[in-house]
Amino acid sequence: MNPTLFERLALSLPAPWIDGADRELASFANRMLGLAVDQFNDALVACIMFKPIPVDDVRRRAADVLDAWTKEDPVETRVRILYARSYVESLDRLRAFVKVLSDQPGIPAEAKAACEIFLQQYGRIRDIRNSLQHIEERAQAKGPGGRKLAGPILDLGSLMNDRWFGITTGENQHIRVEISEQFLKDVRSALLRIVWSFQWIHVGNTRVLPPEGADA
Repeated sequence: MNPTLFERLALSLPAPWIDGADRELASFANRMLGLAVDQFNDALVACIMFKPIPVDDVRRRAADVLDAWTKEDPVETRVRILYARSYVESLDRLRAFVKVLSDQPGIPAEAKAACEIFLQQYGRIRDIRNSLQHIEERAQAKGPGGRKLAGPILDLGSLMNDRWFGITTGENQHIRVEISEQFLKDVRSALLRIVWSFQWIHVGNTRVLPPEGADA
């Protein structure tokens, strides 16, 4: 594992509590954000542990990529897929906590807006997770409610172009997500905008402000 990358990107909440007159709402928001941060860190670990497809030039012909796959240790191939799925599932749980927070009545308008931007940017991850969760339906070329999907061959979850994981969704679309440091940096920035849309307090009721130059 690359500890330097984890140390650079890992997140934690800026303080123990969120400030606000509605203490129940503040406690709820604090919990959702803490869970979201945990899922981000899980996705970060999965990204660190993930090893790209061992192809020197990802622009090679598909036949060359296939040849590289066939020469690889089958255990390594499966481990790579496991980390890719873990990455997607952690990001989707992060998205889900943001959605729950966004739907909570009474959250600050700035927080609501930051949540909506996050969901617009990363909401499609849910479609990838849904197909992974209903892989037996996709294997039968079925979407939600048994609706027939166009075939004859659907992607049931594969790696492509070195660091991309793709799958056919229940809407018969092929979507993919990048397993990379840069993608997680973008997710991190969007999540930090949500975190810093709240006022935070340390022990002793000292208000915590975003650090200068933060992603907020």
